[in-house]
Amino acid sequence: MSINIGIIDAQATKLATNLTTEYQTRLKIKSEPMKQRSLAFVFLIVKRLLDFLGGDALDLLTESGNGLAVVCRGDLLERLPQ
Repeated sequence: MSINIGIIDAQATKLATNLTTEYQTRLKIKSEPMKQRSLAFVFLIVKRLLDFLGGDALDLLTESGNGLAVVCRGDLLERLPQ
């Protein structure tokens, strides 16, 4: 594993642990460590690429049956730099 992948994996793992309560209340994801890590990875991407704060990035994520999805909300997307 390259050092870059290891750093991202460590960030996603820590974030999954730190956001367990948020996952349970906002997305109804309970006791599913792999899904929580996947969500943490998507959260990191949304947060970094779209330059959103943590809460706003979580507001864009949704559980979609077989996986996760990013929802485009106009009120949040209007805040993106032009």
